Amino acid sequence: MRQTLFEQEKKTTSQDPEEARTCGRLKFRLEQKIATEPLAPPADERFRAALRERFVEGTRDELPAGPGVEDVLDPSPSEARKEGQGTAWREGRLLRLLLPFAAAAAILFIAFLPRDPTWNVEFRGDGPVTLDGASFRPSENRRLGAALSRSGTLNSGGNTLTLRLDAGLEVRVLPGTQVALADLPPLDGTQPIFLSLHSGEFYLRTTPGYPGNQIRIVTDLGDVEVRGTTLGVKRGEEGFCVCVSEGTVGVRNERDDQSRWLQVEQGKRFYIPENPRAAAAIVAQEPDDAHSDGLRRYADGTSEL
Repeated sequence: MRQTLFEQEKKTTSQDPEEARTCGRLKFRLEQKIATEPLAPPADERFRAALRERFVEGTRDELPAGPGVEDVLDPSPSEARKEGQGTAWREGRLLRLLLPFAAAAAILFIAFLPRDPTWNVEFRGDGPVTLDGASFRPSENRRLGAALSRSGTLNSGGNTLTLRLDAGLEVRVLPGTQVALADLPPLDGTQPIFLSLHSGEFYLRTTPGYPGNQIRIVTDLGDVEVRGTTLGVKRGEEGFCVCVSEGTVGVRNERDDQSRWLQVEQGKRFYIPENPRAAAAIVAQEPDDAHSDGLRRYADGTSEL
């Protein structure tokens, strides 16, 4: 507007005095109005952003599709492609960095998982043994050990079997023995391990490091409680016998109405005869007793297998 007045003033310099005075008065009033009125306030950025958004949205809806319209409103395909490639590269690099750590963590997790206890079986003999009617040859000792860990009734036939747990428990099952083994509990010293002797004979011992799970041996004539010792248990035609080579065990006579537990110490045995009229007794081991002699050789490590 000032430029227009300046040009108007140049034109009126050659006019008559009356017109010059009129232009001067108009110029004075305009400059006075500009000086007295406040300047326009600065633009509001939020208002401008809202107007820009409305303009863009309106342009999308109203303008016909054509070259250059979408390029103005949206990033170019090449730029979007570059941005996508950059994001994929960063994600791929992060994945390559994390993958070895994830694999190592998985290996450590599997390695330190608690494993279920399993019997290790050694054979002495050529004939098969049966577990719940299924036959196992000596070459199938691993399969037999895994099956025994899930319970079952073992018939040794004419073989001698040695069952071992890595936690420090060993059971030597002699020929002609039928014994049932329950599911193995966690070897943490809390739940008992159950063996039920139907007939025959076995020796049992614990070694240093055994966690302390109580061992319960059950027969129809008497029961035995073991926590750490070496002993032999026999159930034959003549009756039930427990011989203790090391430590002390608790025994109970199933014919005793009071179900009293008695302590059998090292070097002694507890005998329950088959005849119900005969009394049970704790006696010293006799040196010529075959059961006691076999147990001593087992405890000394002089017996085979």
